[in-house]
Amino acid sequence: MTGEQDPHTEPVPAAGEVRLPAGPLGTTPDCPYRVERDVMVIDRALARPWCKCLAQAAARNDGWSQSTQVQGRGQAYRGVGRTSESLSLAGIQGLEDYVAVLEQVLGGAARFYACWNRHVVVGRSGGWEVLRYRPGDVFGEHVDQIAGHEQWGQRQLSCLAYLTAPPEGGRTVFCNPEWRLEVAPEPGRIVLFPPGVTHPHRADPPVGGDKYVVVGWIYS
Repeated sequence: MTGEQDPHTEPVPAAGEVRLPAGPLGTTPDCPYRVERDVMVIDRALARPWCKCLAQAAARNDGWSQSTQVQGRGQAYRGVGRTSESLSLAGIQGLEDYVAVLEQVLGGAARFYACWNRHVVVGRSGGWEVLRYRPGDVFGEHVDQIAGHEQWGQRQLSCLAYLTAPPEGGRTVFCNPEWRLEVAPEPGRIVLFPPGVTHPHRADPPVGGDKYVVVGWIYS
């Protein structure tokens, strides 16, 4: 997939692979993918050494804060339902090259998802954050889109990119009342899914080590 064409006119590869923009540190652009319940999982989209470097660079930054939740029409608050830490990558000196790669690779993944699901309109990204889950940290069941919200109501697609994986735990669990799907954290793995009420999900606590993951959303 070139990224130059209208994504809704590009064919979806039939061989179980998606071509993303060539990643750093020798990542192959041919990445195996699978789709279940509108959740797309793309493996080897980012090189493991690159993921480790970003996690280490983020860990050294002093801009971390407890992640927020939202309620009602979008009022942010901090509480026990979400105990991870967040670091926005916007404007952090020294991390610009990492952001450029995320825009390229995750943007390419989003355009590919739009080839497969033609109801998705791929516009701009809303920026990227690194989340740090220490052992025991959680993010309880939630959805990523708030209907009617001026900004968050325009979210078209949720994106995760795992940077590190703990020895155990740390899964992303989709918990629709009619079905359930679990995705294990794997460095370099990307997960894309609808942000609305069809895809409530949670982050289970890591065990035996930290989990670092990039999160972001594609807007119309």
